[in-house]
Amino acid sequence: MKLKFLALSSVMMFALITAHAQSNSDSAQKYQQIEELFKVTKLEESCHSTAQQAAEQVVAQNKQLENKKAEIESFYAKYLSYEKMKPMMAKLYAQHYTTDEIKELVRFYKTPAGQKFNAASVSIATEAFMANNALLQSKQQELQNLINQQNP
Repeated sequence: MKLKFLALSSVMMFALITAHAQSNSDSAQKYQQIEELFKVTKLEESCHSTAQQAAEQVVAQNKQLENKKAEIESFYAKYLSYEKMKPMMAKLYAQHYTTDEIKELVRFYKTPAGQKFNAASVSIATEAFMANNALLQSKQQELQNLINQQNP
């Protein structure tokens, strides 16, 4: 009886260890694919560009900060750097995509259409944001009237 219990326990432990090792292997493969995705989408360049644009926008909105431009650029470069963003972004991609889906994304972004999409998506998102912001600004009075209306 003890021998059967010991044998069964050993088999169960081996199965658990094997499953855990497989899970770690799958996770490692997934993160390798995410790294590849970051390369083909040029995430490092994007982080650098985003940091520069953020600093430029702050200075443009407040001309008195022109003499602090270098410090502001340094601030954004520090906190929006690829090194800072990569772990958080990798975790998000791992949560939202399977390994196979990430592989498909890598394949897509390696195509000319994928490269064009990657290059244009930031501009499209920025232009859409600006257009929506302009629309909402033009309708500000309508919103104010709605807020000021008395409840029946």
